[in-house]
Amino acid sequence: VIADNVSHNVGEIAGMGSDLFGPYAESSCAALFAASISSFGVDHDLPR
Repeated sequence: VIADNVSHNVGEIAGMGSDLFGPYAESSCAALFAASISSFGVDHDLPR
């Protein structure tokens, strides 16, 4: 019974971690995509 409760708690914590990681990964990918799109047509030759 105790081992069952422990495994249940560990499963919930692991699930919570994956639930929190999902939106972080999605927002990071969206930010990288938006940054790559916004640099099209921009001249990146900086003065020396």
